[in-house]
Amino acid sequence: MDTRINAKDFIVLLVLAILATTVSAFICSVLRLAHLPLVLISESAFCICFLLGYRRMGRSRRWPTLTDRFSPVSATAILAAVVCAACVVGMHYLFFRLLTPHGIPRSSAPSQFSRADGQLLAVVPVAVLLAPFVEELIFRGMLIDWLKRWMSKWAAGGVSSLLFAIAHASYFHGGVLAVVRFTDTLMLGVGASIFAIRCGSLRPSFVVHATYNLLVAALILQG
Repeated sequence: MDTRINAKDFIVLLVLAILATTVSAFICSVLRLAHLPLVLISESAFCICFLLGYRRMGRSRRWPTLTDRFSPVSATAILAAVVCAACVVGMHYLFFRLLTPHGIPRSSAPSQFSRADGQLLAVVPVAVLLAPFVEELIFRGMLIDWLKRWMSKWAAGGVSSLLFAIAHASYFHGGVLAVVRFTDTLMLGVGASIFAIRCGSLRPSFVVHATYNLLVAALILQG
């Protein structure tokens, strides 16, 4: 267990990253940028600020480096992570196919990532690479490390997965759709947590997360 992770440092990093997001969003609003660039810039500001803060604070706190966090794993683990993500997306897709005849829209993507924007490809570098990398560092890295002080590693993984799903609740619109989205994100979190704990590395959990986002983007492009 990594006892060097504490709540105060974790919160400071999050607050600084959220502040960077707020400032960047304000600047984008002043410049009257479109919604999609605003989202991309704000998301990127959060991720970059958190990564820089982690590296700087980590030197004095002797935290594991990003290289250590995302240490190499076997090709089998990577392949299993890809399959895991595909299964989650497949269940998601099948469920919405079943709901479509009952008036529930098949696509559950956030509006800012919808195909109607015609700019989905601009989202891919952030949604598939940068955001999953930072979110895995937060939820499957620092958060699980801190929670393991108070509970078993598997309980910590479960709590982390629940918080991961709740953190994405801003995309919910209520009703059955909200339940499906929440369950979908929770399953993604659980799968990523299992890989992170079993492999002792965030690399396979990142692969799960990134592959999931990539497949969802492909489904949106497909219509």
